[in-house]
Amino acid sequence: VILQVGREIQPGRYTNTLLVDMCYWERVHGLGGTLDDVIANGNGPHSIVDVRAGDVGLVSRGCGDWKPYAPPPSPATTIGDGDWLVGSDVAAGTYRVTSPGPEPTLCVWERGRGFAHDFDELIESGFSVPDQVHLGNGERFTTSYCGTWTRV
Repeated sequence: VILQVGREIQPGRYTNTLLVDMCYWERVHGLGGTLDDVIANGNGPHSIVDVRAGDVGLVSRGCGDWKPYAPPPSPATTIGDGDWLVGSDVAAGTYRVTSPGPEPTLCVWERGRGFAHDFDELIESGFSVPDQVHLGNGERFTTSYCGTWTRV
């Protein structure tokens, strides 16, 4: 699916509706289908993406429809794979992996300042299960293949 910014999708924060592991998305500045067109990308069952006015499109596979982001009624204290807004989707605090995934050596996690998923938003990241991670209000927390994170 290719959603052109300004036509099929407007700048803003979006989340996918089909919550399966096979969701893959790209923010692009061109529609040529090349790696050079990709601004940022991600995957996972729960994706949150900031589409910017300068983007040409949002390309996705297996994500279902994209809808404007709306926070849940209350933040969770246990989460799995996906993108999470700290303070809305997940409560701020210190988290540990309490139930490792089937391949904990594949664990990838990232704390960021926003959901454009640009490198300049990066606060901290890792490629293994850490002892603990502190999540602050307003941050993005992205996790894949780590298992279940629980606030301690």
